[in-house]
Amino acid sequence: LILLSTLLTALCSCNTARVDIEYNPDVDFFKFKTYQWLIAENNKETKGYTSLKQQTITSAIRETLADKGLHMGSPADVLVAVNIINKEKVQYNRTHVGVHYPYYWGYHGHWDHGPLYYTESTLIVAIVDPKSKTALWEGSVKDWNFDNRSDEEMTTLIGELLKHYPPILSDAYTDVPSE
Repeated sequence: LILLSTLLTALCSCNTARVDIEYNPDVDFFKFKTYQWLIAENNKETKGYTSLKQQTITSAIRETLADKGLHMGSPADVLVAVNIINKEKVQYNRTHVGVHYPYYWGYHGHWDHGPLYYTESTLIVAIVDPKSKTALWEGSVKDWNFDNRSDEEMTTLIGELLKHYPPILSDAYTDVPSE
């Protein structure tokens, strides 16, 4: 039982985040060289300061975008918007809690159907047109509570998310015939 419990804990701690990407296929993302941050006017989460987790996220985004040739600058070709949505969730798990012997019926398992409460976090990064304020590219990564993630894990999640920026259209390239 201890080995099984250890194995299940290890498997659960290695859960992979789900990454979703959407973009406008008519936009040439390779022409963008500069960006500015788009700050939501009614953001109640900031409370007048930037948290350490927010600093980690913006730093990882800044470094990843710089590796892709997109740097902070003015005038901005695009705006970068970042949003984190936390939702409280509940899941009912069937958990084995023991065995009992009810006389002549034989051994039967005892199961508990108690709730598991957890927070599901979604990080959304959007590349936005500065004039129309419409999203050109949008990526999201959904995972367990980001507050419990280390800075290295958050940087890895953001790297996974932004590895799909800029989108490369498969039909934009042609095979080079071999001679």
